[in-house]
Amino acid sequence: MANKRTVPKLKMGWLFILPWIVDNIGGVNRVVLELCTYCGKEKEYLPYLATPTNQVYKELPMLNHVFQSVVFKPLILSLDTSNNIKHILFFLLRLPYEIVKSGWVVKKLNIKTVNFHYVGGLSPLTFAMIKMFFPLKFRMILSFHGSDVLSLEKCSKLEKKIFGFILSKTDYAVGCSKGISCQIKAIFPKYEKKIVFVHNGISEHFFFSKFENFKKKEFADGIQGKKFILSIGAFIHIKGHDILIKAFSILKKSHPDLFLIIVGKPAVESKKIKQLIDSLELDKSIYIYDMVLPDQITKFYDNASLFVSASRYESFGLVIAEAGARGLPVIATKTIGSEEIIEHSISGLLVEKENPEALEKAIRFLLNNPERAHFFAENMRRRVSSHFRWEFAWEKYKLLALNQWPENSESGIKSEERSL
Repeated sequence: MANKRTVPKLKMGWLFILPWIVDNIGGVNRVVLELCTYCGKEKEYLPYLATPTNQVYKELPMLNHVFQSVVFKPLILSLDTSNNIKHILFFLLRLPYEIVKSGWVVKKLNIKTVNFHYVGGLSPLTFAMIKMFFPLKFRMILSFHGSDVLSLEKCSKLEKKIFGFILSKTDYAVGCSKGISCQIKAIFPKYEKKIVFVHNGISEHFFFSKFENFKKKEFADGIQGKKFILSIGAFIHIKGHDILIKAFSILKKSHPDLFLIIVGKPAVESKKIKQLIDSLELDKSIYIYDMVLPDQITKFYDNASLFVSASRYESFGLVIAEAGARGLPVIATKTIGSEEIIEHSISGLLVEKENPEALEKAIRFLLNNPERAHFFAENMRRRVSSHFRWEFAWEKYKLLALNQWPENSESGIKSEERSL
């Protein structure tokens, strides 16, 4: 009797959805790309990525080994535009077609997990309706990253009601920190049991790549050999660059040879920050780099004396953890994210927000006490290595997808494991 032909087992598709194009800049993009990379290493899974533009992934070298194809263009309605009647009508008119199209994609690609990142809108409604009307079995996970939760807090009663329906069809809503998950629970207490948190992680190269010095004339103004404080964050109000600059202006009186470097994506506050620097006559002491790619960022960490975050709001604080992974002493303002990463006076220093004087005092303390700074840096590196790695985050996402999340656990850790 002839052997029956064995049919290869179809891999389970994991569909990541973003409301914008993927590029090399931006914390949320980095989160998604890291999760995609780990998903692509799994034998059972095949990752797909959907963005509003049907982006060609050949432009992203780090994903060439991961993605097989562009999937489809998802229907996006953010809460920033949902008060515009034209956007709402367009969304509703296309919704039936999108439900059918997306349902076909789920079936055709054997999608078993649909994972929205940076939710902040009604886009998941398409897949909520699929779960309601189609006999397709897949898990829906909504991953929140901070500003999207702030948008939900401000939305109308009708929008919250619609989003409540979305949550009723969602398997899990995931915050990138415990603080974010608490914010979501406060808005939607009815779905408290579905709301969990998975801390973001740090790329492996931050732990294992060699120390990188600046090459000669690599940057136009030649910062090689200069002692500097480093801060990283987009030029938006919540990043608190103005507070840091004011603190630095005080610090210059006791440390005149010190420099400040701010790395961040250009945004609405860029012009205002430059004007503040000029008004304080710090233009020769503060350098701004607004187009630094991820493969260059470790050089800034490696050559800095200290990392400072003056954020007014930080959902997690990826750059804080990255700085810790590279062995930098860290100071940060108290935000829901930084307080989950830094143990005050053990692995770094936490100061009150909106307080340049307190921030300057903390910076001056570590500059004047290098042994203490080294102690904090060593503890921080150990903490980041043991708590904030992408392999840990991916394993928890797998638990969610496989419906193996421990009962009554916010963090994916069983109660008996927490007590060890």
